[in-house]
Amino acid sequence: MTRRANFLRSSVQALGTGAALVVSLLLAAPHSANAQAYCALRDPSTAIAELFPESTSYRTIVRVLGEEARLEMRQRFALDLRANELGQHSVYVVFAGEEPLGFVHVRSEKGRWGLVEIAWAIDLDLRIVDLRIQRGHDDAAAQLLEGDFVDRLRGRNLGEHERTLGDEVLLAADLPTGQREFALLLLRAAPRTIAATWIGWRNEIAQLRQLEREQAAIAVSRSG
Repeated sequence: MTRRANFLRSSVQALGTGAALVVSLLLAAPHSANAQAYCALRDPSTAIAELFPESTSYRTIVRVLGEEARLEMRQRFALDLRANELGQHSVYVVFAGEEPLGFVHVRSEKGRWGLVEIAWAIDLDLRIVDLRIQRGHDDAAAQLLEGDFVDRLRGRNLGEHERTLGDEVLLAADLPTGQREFALLLLRAAPRTIAATWIGWRNEIAQLRQLEREQAAIAVSRSG
């Protein structure tokens, strides 16, 4: 074990729960490509910099979403994981220095021309920050994303998506036909992504929120 690792481990007891999570993430080995996660970022450094421009680092946490997660998703959120989605999934925890910014979760959806891989940026309150299509979008989808439609998704959490899913056509009603189809795909994919992120990584989410509170308290004490 390196001196740095020994120092970090010996410091955990002196830290809050959130800061201890940062230590564990710093000590964690990078995710191996051999793990065959369901969907992963193809160019993590570039994608994360685009989704979180203020980011300075990230760590990958891999979880297995199996039948138990699928059942919870159905019972708690009335949503579903498809059979081909069961298995290992990667979530990228994004930091600016030691401050946690949120997560990037890549998920695959069935589009008009095949599978569409969407990289979702989500903040610590599980609100949509941004998104990036890394595979499978057509000209209509590209035109949609060049417009202001993503602004209709930003800031929305699972509860807000649940309330509007029944009215999702209204959110896309003013769009041309091809763009409307892709917009509906995104509107339906967003709550499934948020729910899957919470189910698979709820412990890390709670600890990162605690870290955010600890750092806010430190900032207030220093300013006083």
